[in-house]
Amino acid sequence: MAAGKEIFDGVVIGGFDNNVGTLLASGTPAEVVDATHTTIAEAGRDRLVLGADCTVPATIGLDRFEVVRLAASDASRTT
Repeated sequence: MAAGKEIFDGVVIGGFDNNVGTLLASGTPAEVVDATHTTIAEAGRDRLVLGADCTVPATIGLDRFEVVRLAASDASRTT
């Protein structure tokens, strides 16, 4: 994500793989929180939208995105 921000002047979107069996789909909540915090720490909060490509398989539950949302909110208070 940090490299993308060096290339593009606008917002970068990503941080998570959208495939079944990857961290977002099957990692523990703690692993997802750690990945969220790491992405934000490395890329910075400005011009960053955390996401998982343009589509996400329906097998990845919305609760997984809630973990990311809460972790990102927490990271924004601590950095």
